[in-house]
Amino acid sequence: MKKLIIALLTLTSLTACNSGSGEQYNNQNNHSNAPTAVVSSQPLPQPIPSVPAGFENDNNLCQTRSAMNNSGKFYLLVGTVSSNPLYQDGAMQESVELSHTHFHVLPSGESNPENYYDVAADNVFATGYDQDQPNKLVPAPLNSLVPGTQVELCGITYADKNPQSGVISNGIHWVHIANQQMTEGGWTKIINPDGIIGDNLENNTEYLYLWPSVN
Repeated sequence: MKKLIIALLTLTSLTACNSGSGEQYNNQNNHSNAPTAVVSSQPLPQPIPSVPAGFENDNNLCQTRSAMNNSGKFYLLVGTVSSNPLYQDGAMQESVELSHTHFHVLPSGESNPENYYDVAADNVFATGYDQDQPNKLVPAPLNSLVPGTQVELCGITYADKNPQSGVISNGIHWVHIANQQMTEGGWTKIINPDGIIGDNLENNTEYLYLWPSVN
């Protein structure tokens, strides 16, 4: 019984971190510590971003990744960063803060600036994250995601409807690795001006020990 309880607690913690933003999206992704959290009365279907020509192989690879937490399917999002990255506090786990970095991405081919995706990147998977950092800053290399940066994201998309205004907003989380082999989970990559796609910015394995079940 003791082992079962520990296993359940571990799974719960893994889900909380890997869900990404720390915001409350819908009934299937109900998170805590949201400053302006709004929960839809009914779960909304996952938005499916359009895949630009030339990204078909990456899209196939993204969709074969394991979701692990049953929160949804992985989809590829290609677009342009349209807001500065912002730090958001998170829950504590073994004295490590599970904070996030948020930024907006306008999908490729989208002309309406309001149709962006809110990206929630877990800071513990960024190489510049330091649990002893006195100032709560966006860690490197996530701090390089300034407006105008072209990115390729693989993660779990979600939709949320504000019950008061009726406005539906989209987001994506789980844009990071999920195991030591870097074969599960999503990614956050910069598309360079020459079209070459860089390495995953969320591939730091230092803090994976917080979830022993995935090591």
